[in-house]
Amino acid sequence: MDSYALPVHFELSAGQVHDIIYAEKLINESPKSCYVVADKGDDSERFREQMREQDSIPIFPRQKTAKWGMMILIDACINIGI
Repeated sequence: MDSYALPVHFELSAGQVHDIIYAEKLINESPKSCYVVADKGDDSERFREQMREQDSIPIFPRQKTAKWGMMILIDACINIGI
């Protein structure tokens, strides 16, 4: 969505297909943005890195099973500008 909450790009998928498969494609085909907001279902380091390569800041929680420990706190500090 853009700053007016209007969709800029979307994909239709089957209900049993995981969102991350389409999330990476959406990032590539959407206009450049400063931030990307998603839910923790889309959490993967590869997806976060893809956003950083496009100079976007990923804004979404890590999954409880993430093995990143302090990275959660580091991400939070970076995202709020500390």
